[in-house]
Amino acid sequence: MYSHLLYFKDSILNRLFSYFHDYFFGTTKPTARNLFLVILAILILDTFRSVSFAHRHVISKMSKTSLNAFYYVLQTGTMSSFSTS
Repeated sequence: MYSHLLYFKDSILNRLFSYFHDYFFGTTKPTARNLFLVILAILILDTFRSVSFAHRHVISKMSKTSLNAFYYVLQTGTMSSFSTS
């Protein structure tokens, strides 16, 4: 019934990711994805109180990546053994 809305959402997300992709040059795919999700959370929330706030209200609904993974990627700019989904 709402499949056309899911396509539209994915299309917008893909366009946004393509737009920001150049800013993630030299990072791994999981790092670029996590950084993109942080940017997306900022755009959706229109503010950025904290990583945990963004994770709780936006990112956790779009990804199964742990909150600690986002802390790590923002601190170092790299990914370690944190799993991403």
